[in-house]
Order: sequence, then structure tokens, then C-alpha cells
Amino acid sequence: MTYLEILIAALVGFTLGALIFWLLGRQKRIEETASHNLERNKLESLLDQQKGQLEVLDEAKKELSSQFQLLANNIFEEKSEKFKTQNREALQSLLNPLKEDLTQFKTQISNNREKDIRDRTNLLNQLASIQTTGLQMSSDAANLVNALKGESHVQGAWGEMILKTALDASGLEEGREYSVQHSGKSEDGRRLRPDVLVHLPGGGAIILDSKVSLTAYERSASLENEGEREAALKEHKTSVQNHIKNLSSKDYTQLLGVQTLDFVLMFIPIEGAFSAAVRAHEGKNSLLIEDALNKGVVIVTPTTLMIALKTISQMWRIERQNINAYEIADRGGKLYDKFKAFLDDVVEIGKKIENVKSAQEAAINKLATGRGNLVSQAEQLKKLGAKVSKQIPQDLSERAVSEDRGIDFEALTPPKEKSR
Repeated sequence: MTYLEILIAALVGFTLGALIFWLLGRQKRIEETASHNLERNKLESLLDQQKGQLEVLDEAKKELSSQFQLLANNIFEEKSEKFKTQNREALQSLLNPLKEDLTQFKTQISNNREKDIRDRTNLLNQLASIQTTGLQMSSDAANLVNALKGESHVQGAWGEMILKTALDASGLEEGREYSVQHSGKSEDGRRLRPDVLVHLPGGGAIILDSKVSLTAYERSASLENEGEREAALKEHKTSVQNHIKNLSSKDYTQLLGVQTLDFVLMFIPIEGAFSAAVRAHEGKNSLLIEDALNKGVVIVTPTTLMIALKTISQMWRIERQNINAYEIADRGGKLYDKFKAFLDDVVEIGKKIENVKSAQEAAINKLATGRGNLVSQAEQLKKLGAKVSKQIPQDLSERAVSEDRGIDFEALTPPKEKSR
């Protein structure tokens, strides 16, 4: 065989060998490709299956979450309604006394307002009638003086009666705003017994005297001779001056246990008697009044006395209103404190309701939601052979187990060992 033939034979053999090797490799690649395609198909099928399971699991989770949320809301509403009922009863027991206090407070304010209006109206009416009352008192006094005929002890009793009438007409109450024939002692042991002691708001008092003699004045009114009349009027003026000196000498400011003002009201029950005494005092109207003031005596007639007594009565009315105002302010402060405490309790109740709601939601989440929830695990323990005497409610069990639908608990069971 020639060299060329050998070369051709070798080339042909190499070519055949390469072809055979390529054919064998191609067959192997075809088999590998088929195997890969099969594996890929299996994986894709498994992936689709897993996706389906995940979708089912997601749907179950959403449904379970929705159902448990509904269940939680129902439970919370039931508990809240019971809690509201209990709170309503507790609040009513707290609010009822407050309501009664507010009603009483409102009634008291309304009564005080109505009383104030009545007092104002009465005061205006009384002030309008002061002059009429004074004139009537003077007229009655003049008529009585004409009948007294100089009996001084009867005049004194009559003067006290006129003074008592004026006191009662002013609105003052005996035993409360004034005292009659109050008996006491001075610091030096003298017995003092003023006709009337008018009490003032704050603890002070005013002495009222009604024992001035009107005998000379009555006689002057019955005399026709001018000279005799003038002499009787001077005697009347002297009688008034002597009574002023007598009152000043008694010094009622020394009366123990009574904080009296530094002057005494000397009551002359007839306006004309006062005017006559002033005119007869050396013809100068101011001297008798100034002389009395210097001795701590203020002369009053029915008209001026009524004005003074009305003023004192008004002072007492204002004092009682102030006392009521203090009481109202005190009760208002107590009501405010009680209402503030009530609001604090309401706020605290709201906080506790929120805490209860949060705790309930957390407990339900731990109990029956999420993968591996307690209800589902308890059911699986029962399936694995745990001995139980009671059953979990079926609806709760089904909802909880659906949360773990993708878990194969049988696969988690340890395999039995083969006997050797």
C-alpha cells in the first residue's frame, strides 16, 4: 500500500471516527435536553402548584383575618355594651347627686333674684310712703299730745310706742335687728337701759331714746296770749336741751358687751315740736342741732328717723345677700371640684376602654391568627393523639386551621424506625 493510500485511509478513518463521535455526542445532548425539559416541566408544574397553594393560602388568610376581625368586633361590641351599661349606671349614681346640687343651686339663685326684685320694689314703695307715714305719725302724735295734758310718764310710754311703730314699719325685726329696753352696765358699774338698741351689720349698734318731754310744747299750743306762748316755747326748748344733756351724761358708749356708735339718736315724735325748739333757741336754727351734736346726740323726727331706719334695713338686706353670695360661691366651688373629679373619671374610663380594646385585639391575634396560631396548633396536637375532654368551638377551629392549610403535619411526624 502506498503512502497516499495510507494517508487517505487514515483520513477516512479519522473522518468516520469524528462522525461517529459527533453522532454519539449529539444523541447524548438530545437525551440531556429531553431530561432537562422533563425536569423543567416538573419544576414548572411544581411552581404552578405552589403558586396555587400560595394563592389559596392568601385567600384563606384574608378570609380568616376578615372573619376574626368581625368576630373581634362582635366580641368587643358585646363587651363594650356591657361595659357601657355598667358605666352608665356608675355615672348615673355619680351624676344624680350633682344634678340635685345643680337644681338646688339654680333654685337658690332664682329665689335670691326674685327676693331681690321684691325687696327693691318694696323699698321704692316704702321710700315713697316715708313722707306720708311721717306726716301721719306727726298728726297722730299731735292729737295724742293734746289729750295727754302734761302727764310725762304717759308721754314716755307713748313715745316708745311711736318709736316701736316706726321700727316695725321700716322692716327691722325685733330680737334680730333691734332690741327694746336692753339692760346692761357701764364700765364704772352704772345700770344703763336704753329705750331701743338698733343693731348694725358687722357688730355695731345705735342707741335710740324716746323720752323727751312735750308738756311745755303742748301747753304752748293751747295758749292764746303771745307772751305766754313764747314763754312756753322757751320752756320747751329748755326741756329739750336738758334731755340732750341727760343723754350725753349717761354715756351709752360705756355699755359693756355692746359696740355702740359715739352718738345717740334722740327721737322727737312731732315734727312741729322739733321745729319749735329749734326756732326758740335764740332765733338761730343751727345752734340747737350743733349743741346736740357736740354732746354726741342726733335729734331725729318721724321723717328723718324713718329714712335712717330704712337705710339700716337696707344695710341688713345687703348683708344677708352677701352671706348668701358667700354660701353660693362656696357651693359653686364644691360643685366645680366635684364636676372636675367627674371629668377626670370620664377621661380615665376612656383610657381604660382603649386599653381593653388594644389588649383584646392583641389576645385574639395571638390566639387564632397567623401561621402557627395557638388554636391551629391545639387542633393538630389533638390529631396527633393528645387526650382532650373538651372541644374548641368548630367555627373558631376551622378558621384557625385554614391559616395553616399549606403545612403538611403528617410530614412532620417522625418516621418509624425499621426493626434491625
